Amino acid sequence: MAHEARAAGRRPMTWLWMVLALVCVAGFLTWLGLTSEPSSVAIVEEDDGEAQGPAGEFTVVPKDTLAADKASYEGQVVEVPRVEATGALGPLVFWAELGTQSNQVPILVRMDSMLAASGMQVQTGSDYAVRGTVRRMTDSIATAWGEAGVLPDEGAQMQATFADYYIEATNIRPARAPAAGEEE
Repeated sequence: MAHEARAAGRRPMTWLWMVLALVCVAGFLTWLGLTSEPSSVAIVEEDDGEAQGPAGEFTVVPKDTLAADKASYEGQVVEVPRVEATGALGPLVFWAELGTQSNQVPILVRMDSMLAASGMQVQTGSDYAVRGTVRRMTDSIATAWGEAGVLPDEGAQMQATFADYYIEATNIRPARAPAAGEEE
């Protein structure tokens, strides 16, 4: 009987712990909502849209072609006429989608120093024409980007290591709308 009385005396305190846990979770979520900031990446628009790449020449490559065989374009200056910016890893690096609707392939896009100095910003969910050199991504490149401040934190650095290739962009501009009957 004494044991039952003692157990019954503890029951009213369990609701207090539950309420305290809920208040802590609600407080944490409120704090996250108040302190978070939307991320964006800089973008520059060129009036003519026909500036040449660093080598003076570039190859226009459809996104599904680049998605199928990135290795064959390594070291080449390419322009992909339409990629969607799907997520920012910092002010100079963002994820873009290559491929088709059924076979989307992510690729990192890193703005070069000239493009970054221009103050360009990329909005997630928008389509862009990207021109630059296709390069192989390595863990040491991600580490160097982190140390140089290109990637804002260790989480972004870890995400970058999942890329197999990246485009070092020299030109990014909003993609033109596809004409009627034209494939995206």
